[in-house]
Amino acid sequence: MTHKILGYNSEFIDKQVDLVWEISGPWKYPYRTSYDALRKTYSKDNFDPSTRFYAFENDELVGFIVSDVVKNPEKGDYGTLRFPLVKNDDRDIVSDLMEKAFIRFRELGIKKIRAPAGIGFGNTLDFANKYGFEKNRLLFKRTRTPVENLKISGNTEGVTDFDDKFHDQLKEIYETKMGLSKEEGQYWYNYAVSNRERKEKEKGPTYVSWKMTGDNNRILGFTYVHRSDEDPSYGGISPFWAEDPTDIEKIIDTHLSSHIETLKPAGMKHVGTFLINELLQLEGLYLKFGFEFDSVYSYEKII
Repeated sequence: MTHKILGYNSEFIDKQVDLVWEISGPWKYPYRTSYDALRKTYSKDNFDPSTRFYAFENDELVGFIVSDVVKNPEKGDYGTLRFPLVKNDDRDIVSDLMEKAFIRFRELGIKKIRAPAGIGFGNTLDFANKYGFEKNRLLFKRTRTPVENLKISGNTEGVTDFDDKFHDQLKEIYETKMGLSKEEGQYWYNYAVSNRERKEKEKGPTYVSWKMTGDNNRILGFTYVHRSDEDPSYGGISPFWAEDPTDIEKIIDTHLSSHIETLKPAGMKHVGTFLINELLQLEGLYLKFGFEFDSVYSYEKII
């Protein structure tokens, strides 16, 4: 069946989200997006619709590619893209979408392109090799580990549900003690709080688990788990934090035990998290508790 490639149209957003879930849903690490989130992204001032391309067979969306330009006055601008999502990985459609993206990059004066690829993300590694991308640097490590594979004691001593009176302290922890800039800390704190409030309102209390270790005056350890809206069997874990770094192993064991005690009866079967930047130093400790990680790299190509 013949196909045609079209440029961006806001009417494609819902179809794009549906296709994301249809294609990436079976992956170990499916892409997670929503209609509202994508509309918000595509309504930002810096959104360039000329960097999106869509493949149709008759009136059916069968594939698309997302690309963008990153401005970098010091080292030079470069392009980013996500390898195409295409039904049945149709080679001709994948090739046409890639070529459209390359042409647009050349028109914009972009020579260097970067794309993420890794195990558990569909055929991204195959596409990176086929189209001449070379491994550049590690972006992050990710895990989706079955709860039954975790090596935890089941001990929850000292762990309680988070007390909302400590929100000011928690905000300070995010801003000053998690290895983030103040702005990054503010963003991730606000994200955690708003996501928790939304999930409790829309999905109910079994979709969130906020735990802390401490006393009446301060937080000594903190983590949360939020179950996925789209896949409730999966719970995303925040970074484990301990006031005393020597307590981190105990925090991981007791907090993880408590989260599972809270959420496993509700249907949580897998847990996952990201390791990035300074958190990569904790990989050995996570492995000790039964987590298994896959690496995602940035691949680079000069056009």
